[in-house]
Amino acid sequence: MHEPPLSRLVTVYKDAGDLRLAPVLAGIAVGSVADWAGWPDAVVPVPPSPAAVARRGFDHTARVATELAHLLGVPAYDALVCRPRRDQRALSRRKRLSNAAGSIAMLPGVAAPRYVLLIDDVFTTGATLDAAARALCEAGSCEVRAVTVGRACG
Repeated sequence: MHEPPLSRLVTVYKDAGDLRLAPVLAGIAVGSVADWAGWPDAVVPVPPSPAAVARRGFDHTARVATELAHLLGVPAYDALVCRPRRDQRALSRRKRLSNAAGSIAMLPGVAAPRYVLLIDDVFTTGATLDAAARALCEAGSCEVRAVTVGRACG
């Protein structure tokens, strides 16, 4: 669950910019996917919105994906882009689903890996993960599995 101390770690990493926590968060995620070692072709981060990157000054998910990929011995693959959208954190479940639908696409000219381990920081409604997985599958991925560092009720 996304409660203290995990929620605090994610907040300090994302919003306070403590980049030293990326390997810690990846270490938490790898424990959930240890049985999948050898399965993915690549780890793909769910991209944050352009506004979130501008606000934070870094792509928080890409850094955790790089660390997780290293732990799994596969490449981290920057394949997705997030179109401008409202910040999901303050939205209701219904509005999150609507806001995220179609908000993620493949980067132009990038081929989709066949077997993808998709990573995001927190699973709330699944709307963002769904949008990312759909983009990957539509681009040719055969199977997409997801892992998040935390789970928030929403």
